Amino acid sequence: MGGRARSSAVLAAVVLILATGCVSSSGRSLGRWASDHALTAEVKMRLAPLRGPSTWIRADTYDSTVYLSGVVDSEATKQRAEKLARGVEGVDEVVLSLLVKHAGGSSASIRTDARREVWTRTAGHPHPLLALLPGLVRIESDGTMRGPMTAFDQAGHRVATIYVVSMRDLSQNGVDNLRGDGLAIDHVDIYPFSSVPDIPEPTYHVVLWHLSRAQARALK
Repeated sequence: MGGRARSSAVLAAVVLILATGCVSSSGRSLGRWASDHALTAEVKMRLAPLRGPSTWIRADTYDSTVYLSGVVDSEATKQRAEKLARGVEGVDEVVLSLLVKHAGGSSASIRTDARREVWTRTAGHPHPLLALLPGLVRIESDGTMRGPMTAFDQAGHRVATIYVVSMRDLSQNGVDNLRGDGLAIDHVDIYPFSSVPDIPEPTYHVVLWHLSRAQARALK
């Protein structure tokens, strides 16, 4: 990865981290973990009635801050989700990474092919990046939620490699240790999402583009 791309990626990470808010990076005690786990369960129960073909919300809690990510069918649903989460006793703050699905757009669902997970643009639960980047039509994973995942365009070309990185790892290590599976990396984009069950803190989808900036812009 070129020096300019690395510098841009690290700068973008710092901006995103500052914009998302601060949480503890020193780890949690067993008691705190149990409390956060209970808050997540209560939030999920309250959000359950909002689920539908165009609405998928992921809830995670870290140090009493609830992170909501995913896709919703309207701005009203987004506001309702925030209100419901804030109404749970013990929740100190709610951070939203919810995308509003545009009318007429297609959603995306996940299916499993052997040991691979494949997200495509059909009715069902959407993958956040497919909703955010309409030029992508498929994302594949080998079952490891941290990545690498691979993204494909309409022509079936592999256009990006995707990793899920915690806020702590991103702030401490940047993106220099991420690889494109042998493909050249032109530039990097970073998107905040709290959507991975085995990473108990805010996370980011780091997109390593194998296209030029102009080509990637056309997919956004």
